[in-house]
Amino acid sequence: MAFGLCNAPATFQRLVNQVLGDIPNCSAYLDDLVVYTSTWDEHMKILRQVFTRLAQASLTLNLAKCEFGKATVIYLGHQVGQGQVRPVDAKVEAITRYPVPTTRRELRRFLGMVGYYRNFCRNFSTVVYPLTSLLSPK
Repeated sequence: MAFGLCNAPATFQRLVNQVLGDIPNCSAYLDDLVVYTSTWDEHMKILRQVFTRLAQASLTLNLAKCEFGKATVIYLGHQVGQGQVRPVDAKVEAITRYPVPTTRRELRRFLGMVGYYRNFCRNFSTVVYPLTSLLSPK
């Protein structure tokens, strides 16, 4: 499906939900899939289900982008594994090295970047309020 079409992502997500939505311990967002289990046997069982369903729906995987049997993976910009969800270290590093914004546009970009990890910062709104207030009309 051409992703240039305005409804293509939503249509594809509906398809993925229909194909994989009822498989336990499997989450899918567009073309990003993650299978999380407590045991290797359970993991293999669910992977078999996922592969079977994808094949039945004529959907394929790009093996070069796949990682199997890992305790921790990057999923939707988060490091997920071993019962934890954390920000990706490289993204945190990029935030800490981001130059001080000098324009409203740069400030909006910075706030968008840090906002993605808002759940990892206690009182995020309070912390960024001095910056967001700079964006409001005087």
